[in-house]
Amino acid sequence: MAANDDQDFIEDVGDMIKHFSGLQGMSASNAEALASAVTKTIRNNYQGERVSIKKQPRKDLVARQIRMLFNGRNAKELMERYGISRSTLYRIVGKR
Repeated sequence: MAANDDQDFIEDVGDMIKHFSGLQGMSASNAEALASAVTKTIRNNYQGERVSIKKQPRKDLVARQIRMLFNGRNAKELMERYGISRSTLYRIVGKR
């Protein structure tokens, strides 16, 4: 990825922050300030580094893993590991 592609990515992040902040009712000036602060922080913290963004695992594969690992006694462990609620865990393990 060329340096200017990185710049475009950071600008895209800023645009997304402004967009979603506006959807949440934030004023345009506050959304702009937030986007500017976040993009500046990203540049300062990661300047010159190669950053990788991992893909999120597919939900069906995660559900399959949870069903395979669930033994009836490890609900809390699986909930923490996968960041899911108790109701979500039991909804997943109930599906065959």
